[in-house]
Amino acid sequence: MKINRTFITVFLVAGLTPPLFINIPEWVEAGYMPTAAEWQTLGMKMIIGSIITLTISLTVFQIVSWLQRKYPWEENITRRAILEIVCTYPVAVGMILLLGLPMYFLAPYEEGLEAFCASNITITILMNTVLLAFSEGVYYFKLWKKSLLRNEQLEKENLRSQLESLRTQVNPHFLFNSLSVLSSLIYSDQAKAEQFVDEFARVYRYVLDIREKTVVTLREELDFIHSYLFLQQIRFGENLKVDIQIDEERLNDFVPPLSLQLLLENAIKHNTVSRDTPLVVALYNEGEKLVVRNNLQPRDEKVPSTGLGLQNLKERYRLFADSIPEFVATDSFYFARLPLIKAEL
Repeated sequence: MKINRTFITVFLVAGLTPPLFINIPEWVEAGYMPTAAEWQTLGMKMIIGSIITLTISLTVFQIVSWLQRKYPWEENITRRAILEIVCTYPVAVGMILLLGLPMYFLAPYEEGLEAFCASNITITILMNTVLLAFSEGVYYFKLWKKSLLRNEQLEKENLRSQLESLRTQVNPHFLFNSLSVLSSLIYSDQAKAEQFVDEFARVYRYVLDIREKTVVTLREELDFIHSYLFLQQIRFGENLKVDIQIDEERLNDFVPPLSLQLLLENAIKHNTVSRDTPLVVALYNEGEKLVVRNNLQPRDEKVPSTGLGLQNLKERYRLFADSIPEFVATDSFYFARLPLIKAEL
């Protein structure tokens, strides 16, 4: 256990305090003006008291530190408690009796040596109890902090794993649909087929580029979304309408990667998209929130859904933002509101 400046300061003060609160109040109450020799004696008491207190505290800390390494609490609580009592209290009492004698001979205790020893033993037992409580409190606080950091790290790794799982679930389905559209375009419109391949490549390049990122700028995500929507609108034509109206100053804020793609894919997946009932999606910002709104027209046959995507998005926001996304359905519309993150973490 490392002894930092705080420990040393606390126990130096502990040694300085008793003489000040014992001698000076007595002099004030008696209206007595101490002599230079008495001030000198008081100063010597304070110095010796600080040395004694500091020596005992450092010794006890070293013993506790050794016990923490040799006999951790987790292995056997009873044995550890007994060892702390046996190893620290006798050492502390022995040291106060040995080191306290110079204090007694410097300024003899009026009640005698026996009373002086009894008083110091009582004080030492109390001080040792405080030392043990303090050192173990610091030890368990560090364990708790380490555990929190470890849990946070595991949570992040778990979310990365979930994100990779989500990508592998989305990509094959999207790949199949895209290749089917491309196959038909090759024979009907070769120029558009070439453009389709270019946008398709941009989509997958983006997925590869953001693999290690936790957030991206809204500008980057929207560039990707334009390519993604091009592929979808080749498939659905005028049956899918998307309107994007976002303030310029919000484009440098951050969002989790693929968050907009997830929301657009969900809208297409769970709603009817046809000539008679086109799906209309609006992307806009309300202050520092990004809104994705679509008209609500559920399919006649419900599409199976695990809810993994939205839950994953919420968990990712919990790690690096003060608020999480909101998902609200009314009679006519479905709203997804994503907080815009001001700076990348």
